Amino acid sequence: MKLSFWIVLVSGLFIIVSCRDDICPESGMKELEETIADFYRFIENQDTDSRLNLMAGDVILLPDNYAEIRGREKLRKGLKGSENYIFRIRNREIIDMAVRGNTAYTVNKYEYTYHHKDDTADWKPTKNVHLWIIENGKWKLKLDIWNNNPEQ
Repeated sequence: MKLSFWIVLVSGLFIIVSCRDDICPESGMKELEETIADFYRFIENQDTDSRLNLMAGDVILLPDNYAEIRGREKLRKGLKGSENYIFRIRNREIIDMAVRGNTAYTVNKYEYTYHHKDDTADWKPTKNVHLWIIENGKWKLKLDIWNNNPEQ
């Protein structure tokens, strides 16, 4: 057989093995980056509903010094009454990020504030790990683990 046939065959097998659910690392990374940009834009704009819609239905949050929260609807109910509080993030830096098929992760460090709207911001250095999955064809946040950095 011709060499070009084997090159095409091996290339095709590599693509099939490398890609799942029609999401290849290159295209998946672009879509993930767009989703992450939306996620943090929704935080900045205090658009809680849109931010929650970027989370998997069975999302798990593991906050620093707080009980775990399981499920988007439980989180939505827990946020009732938080309209008088401000949550903001600044100086976010992605430390590491990778996409593998329909799963991805990001490791971030940043400062955040969560304070009553009548109080001044109280910025705390922190870090997190986000696990993202494809759910119904879209990137969704599946796991959010964060903890504060000690004062330097």
